[in-house]
Amino acid sequence: MSRIASLSTEPINVQGDRADKVLRVSVELPPLDGQQDLVTLISPDNMVSVTIPIRPLLSELALSAIPIRVKGHDQARVEPSTVTVELRGPQAKLAGIEAGDLVVELDPQGQTGDNLSFTASDLIVRAVDEDALDLAGVEWIVTDPAKLSVTLPGDKAS
Repeated sequence: MSRIASLSTEPINVQGDRADKVLRVSVELPPLDGQQDLVTLISPDNMVSVTIPIRPLLSELALSAIPIRVKGHDQARVEPSTVTVELRGPQAKLAGIEAGDLVVELDPQGQTGDNLSFTASDLIVRAVDEDALDLAGVEWIVTDPAKLSVTLPGDKAS
């Protein structure tokens, strides 16, 4: 048996499968050059159980010129006023997502004034319509710019 490195099964089609696949398939025994007695399968029908883990195909998507909204401040000035967001997740979830499907928000947490400094990590990315676009399992990062300058007027939006 030490000379047999692997055994093959009949071909298995996983195209279109979205969950792990468990099935029984036949084993294709290799030619053993007159030593067939060295390999004995326990199953008389040459069948084995196979578990195939199915994972989504991951993809990346960069979206540019997404406007920044400042929570509670309609009149806020943000420089720069747009960001680039990189998404990483299942290809099926990223397919068809456009910049207009996302909103980037900054929560100033009660701060007001001129030239407040924030970083990309202070931003939150979410779907404009969270019922229509499910971002569960999708990672995001704001890649450009790294820093923001924000001027917040004292009067808040309603």
